[in-house]
Amino acid sequence: MKREEDDSFIARLSYDSDNLRQLGKVPISVPEDPYISSFISFSGEKVNPEKFFYSLFFTAFDVRDYGGKIEKFIKIFTPLNLKKVYLETYRDGFLVDKNLILDTKKILEKKGFKVSGAITTTHLSDKNQFNEILSPASCYTDKIARKRLKEIFELTAAIFNEIIIDDWYFTLCRCSYCQKQKGKKEWYEFRCKLLYDVAKKYIIEPSRKVNKKVKLILKLPQWYEDFHKSGYDLNKLIYIFDEVAVGTETRDYKVQRYMPVHGALLFKYIKNLIPDKVKKVWFDIYICDEKIFSEQAYQSVLGGAEEIILFCAGVLPQKNNRTIVENLIKNTDKIERLSGFSKIFSIPILRKANTEGDYKLHQYFLMMGIPVYLTDNINFKEKIVILTAQSEIEKNYKKLFLKLINNKKNIVMTINFAKVIKNYFKVKKIENPIKINTVNYNKKEAEVKDNIFINEEIINGKSVALFNNAYNLVSFFKIRESIIWVINFPFTTDTINTPEGNKESADYRYLLHNKIMAEVIRDIFRNFANVNLYEKIKTLYRYEI
Repeated sequence: MKREEDDSFIARLSYDSDNLRQLGKVPISVPEDPYISSFISFSGEKVNPEKFFYSLFFTAFDVRDYGGKIEKFIKIFTPLNLKKVYLETYRDGFLVDKNLILDTKKILEKKGFKVSGAITTTHLSDKNQFNEILSPASCYTDKIARKRLKEIFELTAAIFNEIIIDDWYFTLCRCSYCQKQKGKKEWYEFRCKLLYDVAKKYIIEPSRKVNKKVKLILKLPQWYEDFHKSGYDLNKLIYIFDEVAVGTETRDYKVQRYMPVHGALLFKYIKNLIPDKVKKVWFDIYICDEKIFSEQAYQSVLGGAEEIILFCAGVLPQKNNRTIVENLIKNTDKIERLSGFSKIFSIPILRKANTEGDYKLHQYFLMMGIPVYLTDNINFKEKIVILTAQSEIEKNYKKLFLKLINNKKNIVMTINFAKVIKNYFKVKKIENPIKINTVNYNKKEAEVKDNIFINEEIINGKSVALFNNAYNLVSFFKIRESIIWVINFPFTTDTINTPEGNKESADYRYLLHNKIMAEVIRDIFRNFANVNLYEKIKTLYRYEI
């Protein structure tokens, strides 16, 4: 593939310049940007947060281009008071000269920085044409790719005592050999097992054979609801690494499906799965303005992060990005102060790994001012819990429900969960979807301007709020000693325009456009959480969604 033929999401983020640096193979895993020739420091007073610190990531191309000038280059970042630097050895078919890596590491350590290694596992072989979409992600059934993977980790482990793996350790390959090995398994089952086995045999074992002290860190992307589809298995894979870093890059909500609060939600979720192994977050500056970039840091720290890895050295000082980074420097003290509210999350949403349904819903509870957190622990201490289609595999919905009832827990559930438990909840299919025009609650009526519809309704329980003054939005039930609320979230035909030029669902944005609808749901939780306080501190900035 020629570079001009790379029409991937990453390539579309490249700078509009005639002076772009040469990168690796296409499709690329990092956008192209101009060479930085001016090493002027960011403006702002040097920050010194006590609860977290900033680190800086150098891609393999950053090391190649700035490693030889590292003493001057690193001064650009002085106000961020960096404590640590990650030097990448390999990305997109390019392997950095070993002597350059060693020299750069030595200079940085002499200047007082902790220095770790990094690897991006893209273009390990030339089979990208078999990927489901245009992507640099590798094929891990390929013998050449496995051999290359092992060699890269052996080389890097011989230099560093800590290595972080960028969030391209997944696969989308459907080559004939992958299809043959998959057999009768589902694609997600095959890929989860494949990446687990490859990680053990070609990453962890060879790295530790070279360096017994080496610590291996897996960085996860932000799209947790789709992890299993490409091999990220939250049931097994994350447990074999020494640490896991969490991607909290939400970027601009106007053109992305992630809300500003998503970073805190995801970090707490992964930390709840493996508490002792999750301390780091990682985000970039792509599709960010001054507010969103600082928001990513705030959500990371509000979620409990202790280290913020900024991606990356060759991008942050670009002319268009300098004021964005300087705003983060300016906001750091405020972010530090507000991080004291990190324990405010007190409403559990149960989520079982590798499940699907009620897509993108979790984050909207936070956006409505409800301090939820994701967990797989059914032995939570709180008196109330939220159940969605992702809370269990469908055949176990009833078992989970009865266990919670036996434990005298109050439950808020989506209609997608409720309709499976037919003994208690009566859900009727609507033949032709009904457009929602009004919401009725507490003798108030609000007009709905979004294009939202329902195709099923709750026909038992006590009505709490109505759509079109006829169909239940929320139904109330008393079962033994538990109070149950069932919510019928409509679906929407509204869309957002993405940077790739695609149209994607607007998801549940309608909840933020209609105060009455949000009020209905928020009122359920007022006796169980400090809803008023969380509403004030949920985001660093206020947004018109």
